[in-house]
Amino acid sequence: LYSGKMKWEQLLGDRIESSACVSKCGNFIVVGCYNGVVYVLKSNTGEKYWMFTTEDAVKSSPTMDPTTGLLYIGSHDQHAYALDIYAKRCIWKLTCGGAVFSSPCLSLTPHHLYCATLGGLLMAVDPVWQFSAGGPIFSSPCISSSQEIFFGSHDCFIYCCSMKGQLQWKFETTSRVYATPFAFQHHSSNSETLLAAASTDGKLWILESQT
Repeated sequence: LYSGKMKWEQLLGDRIESSACVSKCGNFIVVGCYNGVVYVLKSNTGEKYWMFTTEDAVKSSPTMDPTTGLLYIGSHDQHAYALDIYAKRCIWKLTCGGAVFSSPCLSLTPHHLYCATLGGLLMAVDPVWQFSAGGPIFSSPCISSSQEIFFGSHDCFIYCCSMKGQLQWKFETTSRVYATPFAFQHHSSNSETLLAAASTDGKLWILESQT
């Protein structure tokens, strides 16, 4: 970063559309690829440390659990995976009822994991529940400090669910919502949380997170 010079380069098996994730220890970079492989690379050299193969393209960005070091990632094979990159093994594989395009979302308190699917489902891993939206979900879920879950859908709605999977509200925009919403505190009130979300017609929506 200081010199602007490239430190290393690694050619992977296919196109990459997702973001990479740094491991808990900082020694590895994890990224998914169109060939269905999740690559774990050594961060100092780019050398391949481990490759985990799913059954379809991986467009989901990995999510790292800072408490356990596990990596969560979705695949177009309609599954989400928990990977222990240090032991080089898959801890669990969850059937999601649709391709997982977006990134899993992790809440640390309480410790819950959420995945959204192109089948229109928002899924909670533990405890297990699912909520059905009116269209495919390309948007990654977002969690506010007051524990609401937000996401956008192909059906032009922005949704807010409780951590028990109950619909709190939904707001109809003027176009499809593919981007991940963003929850933030109002600058003049520390107690009020606002939600920003963009739709594909170029509009940015600012909503009250409670309503």
